[in-house]
Amino acid sequence: MSKKNAGRANKQAKRIEESPTTNMQILVLIVRSMSGPTQQVVKFKPGDYTVGRDPTCDVVILDPYVSRKHMRIFNREGTWFVEDLGSRNGTFVNGENIQGRGPVELRAGMEIVLGFSVLVVKGFEQG
Repeated sequence: MSKKNAGRANKQAKRIEESPTTNMQILVLIVRSMSGPTQQVVKFKPGDYTVGRDPTCDVVILDPYVSRKHMRIFNREGTWFVEDLGSRNGTFVNGENIQGRGPVELRAGMEIVLGFSVLVVKGFEQG
């Protein structure tokens, strides 16, 4: 390999190492309904996700007490947040209604309640 090509390869390898997608924090949630025994594990790569009853949401929750676009979960600079989107019945994080408060940072073990559904922050994985 020529010096020129070796330099390009090193620059490319450095870009990949510094890229936020190679050291991303994946959010792991357990989604369950209070009205039944079903639950599912959902993993989120860094991004912005809507949660609600509307079929266009990233996470659809079929619960009559969940608004069409109830809340959003998003990642900013490696930190995960949840925010109520003006839902009718509120979004509760560890028992506190966060409606109108703006984004709330998520940590492992937190419970997010919307309607008769619970999302538990299982933790974070490196991706």
